[in-house]
Amino acid sequence: RIASVQFSFAPLLGLDNPTSRIEIEEWGVNSEIRKTLPSDWEVRGLVNYSFSDSEYKFTGPNGTRLSDASLAGTLDPLNIAATDPALIADILDNESGAEARDGLLNLRAIAEGPLFELPGGDVRLAVGAEFMREEFKTRSVANGRSGALSDAIFSEYDRNVFSAFGEILFPVLPMATISL
Repeated sequence: RIASVQFSFAPLLGLDNPTSRIEIEEWGVNSEIRKTLPSDWEVRGLVNYSFSDSEYKFTGPNGTRLSDASLAGTLDPLNIAATDPALIADILDNESGAEARDGLLNLRAIAEGPLFELPGGDVRLAVGAEFMREEFKTRSVANGRSGALSDAIFSEYDRNVFSAFGEILFPVLPMATISL
């Protein structure tokens, strides 16, 4: 015969159990440098780096160990205070959680300026190159012993992206100005 009983660890632990904790750390740095060159040309450089670390942990009774102790008769759910303190400590030595860390490095250089003049205005050219490095790693644990998350191995993912780009503006006809 199976019975379902709800009980609390509050007679032993007070009202502070289970607990959860969330920590988030983020920061970033970026800078842009501009230099005007002869003939109305301009060169710009951009550097950006950002990082974040997010973690959550939930501590509470391990359901499997709690159920096993109850079925074995070593834990009396009707009189939790009479249970062996070592068994209670074993059941409560439980943590679930996850952590994710990501970083982004972005470098960009752009040069732009006029090439020659047409009746509609200056023919302008812009060219540039960019490098981006993305890193992401994550780890998690479900129903592990306390501290298990910090011992878990990260799964890591990263990629590098290189790109080049260009744009040319050909103003063939002059812009008409309309006054109302």
